[in-house]
Amino acid sequence: MLRWSLEHPTAGQIVLERGSDAEFCALDPDWPEQEPQGKEESEPNESRAGAGLRGRVLSYLARPRQRVRVLVNGEVVGRYSGTPATINLKKNLASGKFSTPKTVAPSQPQLRLTKNFVDELLLVAYKHGAEDEYIELDAPPGSRAEAYQATLDVSPAKRALFPFLFGLGKSAWYIVGLILAPLVSRIIKWLVGQLPEFNVAAPQIDLPVPVLRLPSPPDIDIPAPQWKIPWPDISLPTPPDWVFFLLEHSKAWVPLVIASGVAVAAVRNSKKSRRRKAQLQSSADGRQDVHRD
Repeated sequence: MLRWSLEHPTAGQIVLERGSDAEFCALDPDWPEQEPQGKEESEPNESRAGAGLRGRVLSYLARPRQRVRVLVNGEVVGRYSGTPATINLKKNLASGKFSTPKTVAPSQPQLRLTKNFVDELLLVAYKHGAEDEYIELDAPPGSRAEAYQATLDVSPAKRALFPFLFGLGKSAWYIVGLILAPLVSRIIKWLVGQLPEFNVAAPQIDLPVPVLRLPSPPDIDIPAPQWKIPWPDISLPTPPDWVFFLLEHSKAWVPLVIASGVAVAAVRNSKKSRRRKAQLQSSADGRQDVHRD
């Protein structure tokens, strides 16, 4: 089981756990899935360190479904069947059932989760919009999340590069489709042209259809006022052709714009998290010095 944790001065101790049903059943007597079935012991919660892309994909396919449990000050506040992108820190429990992810207002304290394409949880952050606070939880020792955070701390450029590459990948697929679409269309037309032609004479059936003649409605002439509004004659310049091209193929560049915004926000959040953690650590050290005196 993997655990992310944070000691917050006002929110308290926040812990997020991620593991299989078998692991949670051993810890939580109220866990909804008391009889886990299938691949519960075949694979760990994430791919092993040093595994290549093929090994990580195979590990993802083999390991059991990952569940999530959230605790605040030692009290369970949510049990989730999957890994939501956002989790409200208010209690969200249903007897014998998994919690249903709910929409979280920006002003409410919450957790933001970031996964990769093989369902490995890389980043968990505490966010409180009312106070504009963002702090990344401490990752499990020896996990991929810890290595991921260490990489981003050493190279802040990668923190901006990763979300940007994600947007670039989405645009790249659209651009490839845009280029290959005419070729695929020609191949389909050629294949259709190779099919034999079938001429099947359909039977002609003439059914007598009754003709209904309805009386015409009376003509009513109601005088209506004529309004003439002197609209100003404004002639707008004709946009260049590249503007119409961008509007027609917005899927090629909109993901890049969104990814650029996400990348900038990720860098800002990283700096904010490090600054806030340093403040909390300084406050904790100050309290320890007072107790020693």
